[in-house]
Amino acid sequence: MRQLLYIVLFLLSIGCSNNRAEKFTSKEQSSTAVESEAIIKEVITPKQAYTEVIFQKLKDIIETRQLHIKHPEFPKNDTLPTWIHITPHTLLKNIEIIDSVAMTDSITTVKTKLNFERQKTDTIISIIKRSTVFIDTIATTSIQIDFEKTEKKQPSVTYQKEVHTPLQKEKFSLKDLNFSWEDIDNCDCLFSVNVEDTPSQKIFFGRLNDDTHGILQVGIHAASEKIQVTTPRNTKRAFGSSWKETYKNSHYNIRITATPETSKFKDKYAYSINFFLRKKTDNTLVRKNILVHCKS
Repeated sequence: MRQLLYIVLFLLSIGCSNNRAEKFTSKEQSSTAVESEAIIKEVITPKQAYTEVIFQKLKDIIETRQLHIKHPEFPKNDTLPTWIHITPHTLLKNIEIIDSVAMTDSITTVKTKLNFERQKTDTIISIIKRSTVFIDTIATTSIQIDFEKTEKKQPSVTYQKEVHTPLQKEKFSLKDLNFSWEDIDNCDCLFSVNVEDTPSQKIFFGRLNDDTHGILQVGIHAASEKIQVTTPRNTKRAFGSSWKETYKNSHYNIRITATPETSKFKDKYAYSINFFLRKKTDNTLVRKNILVHCKS
């Protein structure tokens, strides 16, 4: 109980240390304040103080919500976000302070890890707000604690803006390719995808006539590699009709969706191709719409 009192005094002293002189009218009172602060600093640290008050606040909220679950007639007046699932059996074992940042003199954000029973964990942002209120002309510092959801870290992703109107056929030179002449001749579709925001700059892809493999080259003059068809297009489809295929090897996943377009060449079929590639090692994504001419 004595330690909890020290904690409250410590948190109150954080936000009002600059104005402490205004709150005391005698040297004796100032001396007592300095003395009390020295005792508090010796007993606890800021991290210990945050841990204690946040844990107590969460515990009270969880118990209030559990009471509401068992007895709906009691109000559910709490500030714990609804995305933290509470059941009648939820037990908060302890919390861990991951990081704290003083946003202003009166507001501190604390990244807090919640450790529940059965090794279940969650992470939230605890916001500690200190404000000065006057009761009978006497200045008092109050503490308010709110909670927010943490932002989940997204995987490293490179997006290419989809080009819808007008569709563009991305030009390339055969000198950029590391395909054999036999592979080039056996390609039903052969196209490039510009990826300027990546070190590769260009991706080259060839769809082979055998309907079992494709050829992939990531980067100009880079080594090419075969990539197996995992979901083939319908072999009985009419030439010039829509189709979809997926490919996979140990490094990449590829999905191609082709929608018919008007062709400017008599011996070629034009498609709007939605090209999607995912690199497995770092989860890099490439997604783009391009105009492609194919043999079938």
